[in-house]
Amino acid sequence: MFRESRLATIFTGSNRLIVYVAIAAIAAMLLNPYGIQLLFFLLRTATVPRPEIAEWQPITLISIEGLVYVVFLVLALTGLIFSRRERNPVLVTLFTCTAFLPLIAARHMPLFGLACAVLTAEHIADVWHRVLPPRAVPGHDAAHGSWFVAASLITALVIAGASLPNFHCIPLDRRKTAFPVKAVILLKQSNVAGNMAVHFDWGEYVLWHLGPQIKVSIDGRRETVYSRKPYAENLLFTTGLGDWDGILKKSETHLALVSKEFPVFNLMKLKPGWTLVYEDPMSGIFVRQGSALEEKVRLIKEPDVSHNGADLCFP
Repeated sequence: MFRESRLATIFTGSNRLIVYVAIAAIAAMLLNPYGIQLLFFLLRTATVPRPEIAEWQPITLISIEGLVYVVFLVLALTGLIFSRRERNPVLVTLFTCTAFLPLIAARHMPLFGLACAVLTAEHIADVWHRVLPPRAVPGHDAAHGSWFVAASLITALVIAGASLPNFHCIPLDRRKTAFPVKAVILLKQSNVAGNMAVHFDWGEYVLWHLGPQIKVSIDGRRETVYSRKPYAENLLFTTGLGDWDGILKKSETHLALVSKEFPVFNLMKLKPGWTLVYEDPMSGIFVRQGSALEEKVRLIKEPDVSHNGADLCFP
């Protein structure tokens, strides 16, 4: 006859702990210098296009990574569809969301892989055991587990032993870390200072090696440091589209480090008032015509390293 209010029902029993944890989590999230504005910032940065960042592009299905995605997806769907185990609607919804994420940005592939393992593994195992029922062999499981542990330990020791001699010099895969090593070393030895127009991918590398004497037009910190206008200007500069030289029209831009992979390199060679003072198979350094920086860079002998640092190692 008498019913409790819906709010009172929420705060009873096991729900009370969940509500308290949720309130504490929200309060902790708001304990930052920006307050609630941080949420709007994260929402904005998560929904804007990022054409200059490869991992923010949709996954390419016709690729090795795309094939892995399809295989995982087929296994997970097979398990969810044909499993005899109970399916939790919340977990199925969560898996569905993670399955769509790689189609939005390739960087979500690891999250999708974890979701497959955590949310669908029991269903895949159930289907597998129905198709290929395991045979019961006395003592087989214990022996199999011991051999697996021993083999894993021996493999780990062999790999560690083989790696030890190489720890003092670890070669870097320059196909994936294509940075203008030689050009940056040349600039460092010339001791130049000023503001540099640079591509997004190279911004932080230049800052690490040439800062604070050299300031860059953009780097990986994006919205946390740069407003929309300089970001848009740098994107046009990289692509060579529209008002591509807007950043060069500013008197405070003293030099530019340009990749040959983009059309802007050839546009820079035709740009009046700018001079190419250094060039290698990967990049070129441009300075304002008649600038004192031109002589500084030209007087330095080219470093005896490859243009992409293929002959260097870490550390």
